[in-house]
Amino acid sequence: MKLIRWPFRRAGTMQPDIKQMPLSGASVSRDEAHIQQYGINPSRPQMFACNLGSDSPVALISRHPEKLDQEIEWLSDQSLPVLVTHSLANIARQGFGGHCPFSMLVVDVDTLGDLEDVTDDLARLRRDNADLPVILISSGFAQDDFSCVRLPIADVSLRWPVSFFRLEIAVSQAQANNLEWQSRGNSAGPCGLQL
Repeated sequence: MKLIRWPFRRAGTMQPDIKQMPLSGASVSRDEAHIQQYGINPSRPQMFACNLGSDSPVALISRHPEKLDQEIEWLSDQSLPVLVTHSLANIARQGFGGHCPFSMLVVDVDTLGDLEDVTDDLARLRRDNADLPVILISSGFAQDDFSCVRLPIADVSLRWPVSFFRLEIAVSQAQANNLEWQSRGNSAGPCGLQL
């Protein structure tokens, strides 16, 4: 299991089994070419169906990732490598115009500004990477949304704070909704886009 902090170091509660290794699957600068590998905590709950079908990292975007330490640990405990970055632009440089090297994208909307601020970038990322499941997290959402309402920019929306159970459902439903998005040929379809 791998936790990748990019471009800053790990802060929070997990104690690393320090082992530096090159990051595979994602192109990064020479300064960012190492990850820290963390041990899985067997006392934490395991997700019933958490198989993204890939060894590619889950990318989590937040300007204040310490806010999502619990969610990062939950994903990491499922043996999913997690890459944490503070900017959608970091993902955009790797994803726009080509295949994005991630198995899923989790976006902390609250720390990036309003949803409207990131909508264009997310829509473009969705067009270029139709097979990339996207989960939005925000305290501004009235409730969780597992429907296709925001499908042109994301597969699932979660109200923060997030529980383990809701995150587990979101991971599974994001994959299902993403298949629906792909079947539509990257168009909004009958649901349209509602923010």
